[in-house]
Amino acid sequence: MKRGKITVIGSINMDLVVKVDVHPKAGELVTGKGLEYIPGGKGANQSIAAALSADAEVALIGCVGEDAHGTALLENLRAKHVNIDKVVVDAKAPTGLAQISVDRHGQNMIIYNSGANFRLLPEHIEMEERKIAESDMVITQLEIPLATVERIAQICNKHGVPLLLNPCPAMMLSDELLRRVSFLVPNEFEGAALCGINPPENIEDAIRITELLETKTPGSVLMTIGASGVLIVTEHGIKHMPAYKVDAVDATAAGDTFIGAFAGRYVNGASLEEAAQFATAAAAITVSRLGAQVSIPTRVEVEQFLREHPQD
Repeated sequence: MKRGKITVIGSINMDLVVKVDVHPKAGELVTGKGLEYIPGGKGANQSIAAALSADAEVALIGCVGEDAHGTALLENLRAKHVNIDKVVVDAKAPTGLAQISVDRHGQNMIIYNSGANFRLLPEHIEMEERKIAESDMVITQLEIPLATVERIAQICNKHGVPLLLNPCPAMMLSDELLRRVSFLVPNEFEGAALCGINPPENIEDAIRITELLETKTPGSVLMTIGASGVLIVTEHGIKHMPAYKVDAVDATAAGDTFIGAFAGRYVNGASLEEAAQFATAAAAITVSRLGAQVSIPTRVEVEQFLREHPQD
């Protein structure tokens, strides 16, 4: 299998993670269990998943602050075989920060402060046009300025480079941007937001959202639906790929692991469905562990998991 080149353009954060029995309601105080500083950020998470889980050649374009968190995050990315030569260190803003609480069922609530991530501007992307043009795929999200995402899409379109967009955090996007997307990978809440409707209450609702998303982009649509798996638009219609059953510990990086593992496997030569199956297994392993990047499995671990958990 070949080793494809992926450029990820996105957020780099430090995650402050606290375990709770239940998430607090408005005005309620609950007691947390421990505090961990764990490397995160959707761009960084997806980079590591593509490199670690799928063995792709990965470069990350992003922005961190000139502070201790930024230094630690870059050291961690380098150790996980992600090229960070194009990451900007900005002295005018702190490194992005996410405050995450994880309940006893492994479900999370996240408060995000973008910090230096929102100083990644279109001109930074224009400086890296050659890097983008040489990529087999570009991945981006919405934790950086929307104007930057739009410029990424324009440059990818100009050079015929496939663009995978993870539309998170959820928001409405222009038809022009969506027409430039090759792979649209939202979760069910993000998918509903793109369609301007309520989140799905059942699998039938989720399928309807996927059908609506298919009309918005010429690219492939893969909508993750949590513990229910993923819906994939194929040439034969919409396919439901169930999630693997595992004991959930922390769902924080499950979607990012799916995206990175899918992209890496795809550029390395797998078909759409093969890459999605591989990514579903990688995400299942991630859910069974605490933390974001620290929970992302290696390619060997994913391949072993697939052997031990065959699906029809």
